[in-house]
Amino acid sequence: MQKSGFQSFYEDITLPTATMLRSKLANAATTVKTDGAWANIPETPDAYLQGRVAGLQSIRRSGTPGIGAELFLRGYNSLFASNQPMIIVDGVYYDNGSYGNSLVSGHYNNPLSFIDLKDIDDITVLKDGSSLYGAKAANGVIIITTARAREEATKIDAAVYGGVSFAPSSIPVMGAGSYRSYLSEMLQSKGLSASEIQQLPT
Repeated sequence: MQKSGFQSFYEDITLPTATMLRSKLANAATTVKTDGAWANIPETPDAYLQGRVAGLQSIRRSGTPGIGAELFLRGYNSLFASNQPMIIVDGVYYDNGSYGNSLVSGHYNNPLSFIDLKDIDDITVLKDGSSLYGAKAANGVIIITTARAREEATKIDAAVYGGVSFAPSSIPVMGAGSYRSYLSEMLQSKGLSASEIQQLPT
């Protein structure tokens, strides 16, 4: 019996070329098993990695659903080029760049939001993938392996999520009459008489 989140030294690590045991792997690599992620709230793969991989900084962009997170494996390496790790999905390069500007200020179009976390089998994080993918992988590589069909009886999974939004309560502000009385008292406290206050422009 092991605690939840325990990582064995002999667990399988999914690599681009094959699946190897952690004990036989020379590279700095970590694999995160999603196990379908049915018990988790819906989130993007990059936000799901927050706090699950040592050395990986996953900073959520905001609280907007599906907006994802910024990933940094080796900090900021460049002032002009991208500092994001390279993403490989089922052996194919996945362009995670956001192109164009949104009409909504601060909104970010996250390409990883199109990958459902429940369809992912495991996520492997390589701290350095330059030997496999060249200079483009100098910031690290995130390898996403989607689930594959297995030889078993037909199984249908379903999940339902719901939410409730409440309108914020109105801020108590003064009406026109209350503000007029408040302003009149403020002017009287400065030494103006009632007749002088009435002569002031409205």
